[in-house]
Amino acid sequence: MKPVIAITIGDPAGIGPEIVVRALAHEAIYQNARPIVIGDRTALDDAVKHCELPLGIVTLEDINQIKGAYGKVELLDLTHLHSDDLTYGRVSARCGDASFR
Repeated sequence: MKPVIAITIGDPAGIGPEIVVRALAHEAIYQNARPIVIGDRTALDDAVKHCELPLGIVTLEDINQIKGAYGKVELLDLTHLHSDDLTYGRVSARCGDASFR
């Protein structure tokens, strides 16, 4: 059984979401681990679209649901931000709170 690796995105309006999806676009990651991302779905959707990556995002309710299949970014969505909440490259209380959670 491959180990589960939890990855946080940090500030949803920062560079973390883009770095995470770019890393998970490499199939080799899935040969050695079952990654799960902890963060915000809206930020990850935006990062996948911006980076033009062939990845889907699957929101999980429980860490025990992790499959670790390449091409599917498995996510524990903790913040439920809206597009209006994300002003990329700017500090905001809402995104700071999301990062904390």
